[in-house]
Amino acid sequence: MTVAGSGASAQLAEHARLGRLVVVSAVTAAGRTGGRVAGDIREQTRQALEHLGAAAHRAGVQLQRAATINVFLRDAGDFAAMNEAYAPFFPEAPPTRTTVVAGSPEPGALVAVSATIVADGEPREVVHPEGWKTSANPYSYGIRSGNALFLAGLVSRRGVDGAIVDGDVAAQTGIVLDNAREVLAAGGMTLADLVSARVFITDPGAFGPMNDVYRRTFGRTPPPTRATVVAGLMHPSHAVEITFVAMRDPKRVVLGTVGELPFSAAIVAGDGVFVSGMLGNSAGARVDIAIEAREVAARVGQVLDEAGLAWGDVRHATIYVTSAHHGAAVLGELSRLCPDGLPAGAVVETGLVVPDARVEIMVVAARAAGGA
Repeated sequence: MTVAGSGASAQLAEHARLGRLVVVSAVTAAGRTGGRVAGDIREQTRQALEHLGAAAHRAGVQLQRAATINVFLRDAGDFAAMNEAYAPFFPEAPPTRTTVVAGSPEPGALVAVSATIVADGEPREVVHPEGWKTSANPYSYGIRSGNALFLAGLVSRRGVDGAIVDGDVAAQTGIVLDNAREVLAAGGMTLADLVSARVFITDPGAFGPMNDVYRRTFGRTPPPTRATVVAGLMHPSHAVEITFVAMRDPKRVVLGTVGELPFSAAIVAGDGVFVSGMLGNSAGARVDIAIEAREVAARVGQVLDEAGLAWGDVRHATIYVTSAHHGAAVLGELSRLCPDGLPAGAVVETGLVVPDARVEIMVVAARAAGGA
């Protein structure tokens, strides 16, 4: 995990507007200043959320109206203590949340957080499937705002009692997707309304079996855009976690698929364009990291062009790198494409599913007249 201010000459924007939503870039306990941080996980979580709340305030929104929070932990063993510090920030109707393991170039940084927040005056409601037990941790399973529905990171648990369901990655993927159907139905949506998915697997060997179940589940329904990366999860038995975003739009347009893989290259919904995670053409060739980043950005740009947009229209970018220290080079390349400033987002250290690939970029762009 990395944030603007961690030594890169090019910096992600602190926040960006997406229609009724505001996305706020990832921050650690150091805020946007970067440098060394101190304190245990409880103190760092508190400081990081305070910095996130201050950034939200500068953007004209309130952290407590977040639709979703992303938490990046250095160590899954800090999960319980992080929750203790996190819970007081959201005493009622907490946002959805995804928590995964990610590294950081900042000495001593144990946690980073980012958010997507619903603007004041816009609807925000908790979506909870009937008969499901409330999560034991401080997050909601779904938050809906108008035509957008954000789902929490879903794992292999029974909704009725929260019990973990063991099994291989194929079995766990099936349960995750069944759970997603239930949350979507509670929000008045279906799989056909999904626009974006982030899949976290703990073993690159799980990519094929996960895809087999994923492909069967969607069948003839155009699947959402997607990025799949390798990251640690919060329970040792969990092999996969998936986070979805849905958007109800009868005029949605699906822009192709990515080879034989079960995800769409891009989906236009509302005024937003959701683009799948892209790799470089030379992934695995061990080229210079800047060249690889340039290739990835070019592929994202081709998809944006098909939708009538460009890199300057990107509002949010999730940049997955195999080493957090690659972040500066990637941001430097993107700054060439965004002369008016980089989008909001995060650089997240994870494994990738293609051997020797080091960069994957997933973006959301918005037309000038509005947002997603």
